[in-house]
Amino acid sequence: MRPMPLLLTLVLLPITTPAPPALRPPVRPAVVVARFHAPMDEYGAGHRGIDLRALPGTPVVAPMDGIVTFVGTVADKDVVSITDGPRIASMEPVRSALPIGRWVRSGDVIGTVGQGGHCDRRCVHLGLRVDGTYRPPLTLRARLLP
Repeated sequence: MRPMPLLLTLVLLPITTPAPPALRPPVRPAVVVARFHAPMDEYGAGHRGIDLRALPGTPVVAPMDGIVTFVGTVADKDVVSITDGPRIASMEPVRSALPIGRWVRSGDVIGTVGQGGHCDRRCVHLGLRVDGTYRPPLTLRARLLP
């Protein structure tokens, strides 16, 4: 009896990258007081993030797993940025003593709401850049307050 030839079939499937995990609101309750509004162009007016109601001293948690890449002052407000590859989440005004390079997990306390900027004494701003472009940071079922 002759051996049967072995037939191999190569199936090519598209390679997809799973979507990164959603961001966690940095403060609770997550009440949106100002929504994301994309600018018309790179330098145009807009609101490159969302504002969540929060009083100074409110604990702020990491919105995602990542590395602390900035802790400092920008234009008289305290800012913390966390990077997880293509995404950079920035929160302001947030006072933090974390060192740059520290790994944080989503939900870890990273600081407290400070004062200053357009949120002065009423909110924390969360911005998200993906590959250098600002994107809406959260999809929340929350009502917009006046």
